[in-house]
Amino acid sequence: MAKDLIEDLKNGICLVTYRSLNSNKEKEFEATLMPEHIHNNTSLNQREDTDKILMYNCTFEKWEDIDKETILGWIKI
Repeated sequence: MAKDLIEDLKNGICLVTYRSLNSNKEKEFEATLMPEHIHNNTSLNQREDTDKILMYNCTFEKWEDIDKETILGWIKI
């Protein structure tokens, strides 16, 4: 699952749904790893063997690290 999400994030914007570790509430945000949509055109090599996935929050223009186990799904937009 993580590999597929990372690929989709590299190719565009996704609406990512996850469960917050703090509030246990379901949350969602638009995210990407595509440099054209990131402030300063930043790019990175996302590792698949970590517990978290780093992704750029397009709405608030900041980086988010989401625990893989909390990701409920995503939709390419």
